[in-house]
Amino acid sequence: MITIMLPIIIFLCLMVLFYYQKQRNFILKRFKNINFPELTLGILILAICTFIFFIFIDHYYQSFAPLLEQGEKSIKEATIIQVLNYALLILLTLFLVLIAWVQLAGLNKIAKADFLLRIDDRYGSTDIINARKIIHRIYISFGGDIDKVERDLLLSEAILNLYWDRDSVNDFIELLNFLDFLETISYFANQDHISKDEINELIGGSIGYFYHMYRPLIQFIRREYQDQSYYCQLEAYVTKSP
Repeated sequence: MITIMLPIIIFLCLMVLFYYQKQRNFILKRFKNINFPELTLGILILAICTFIFFIFIDHYYQSFAPLLEQGEKSIKEATIIQVLNYALLILLTLFLVLIAWVQLAGLNKIAKADFLLRIDDRYGSTDIINARKIIHRIYISFGGDIDKVERDLLLSEAILNLYWDRDSVNDFIELLNFLDFLETISYFANQDHISKDEINELIGGSIGYFYHMYRPLIQFIRREYQDQSYYCQLEAYVTKSP
């Protein structure tokens, strides 16, 4: 019996995991509070418990069913005790698994908090603050006589021009470092390691503005190196965001 049920159980578990992976983005939009590492662990635990249950049933059937058919009272009593022992063992195992699951949930929250804290520290680091100072200095250098749209266009053009300015190499590298940071957190967001709301809380919802500010430079780098993959994660994040 167990030799027949085991492949079926494994197949069903793989199908569930495959379906879950395919529907991951669909589910994320509707159930934002689901912790998917815990959900995956829960599916695996369920599969293991189901496997243990079928082993128990198979062992019970092979060991005691023929004797029970003979109607021997002593065997029946021994069987009942054996069944209770197995049931108690399964319950204790499930209890220990539940405790481990709860502990894992706590560890996941701690790891997520540490991950967000590291991103926040990086955003507040000296080099990125310097890059933001450079952006603001260029932005206000155009004066207040032009509207925001024209000023943003001039800002993008000025950042692109720094690429060729030998006297502004340090400024350009700091701006490029900031762009690399935006690409990194966009990658994490696209891989569902961090949500859009969390990114907005960390950097004030300005990632879209920074992308459009850097866009002429990104397009230039892609043409210069003939590679459209440069900063594709940042572009994908901004274009797919509502």
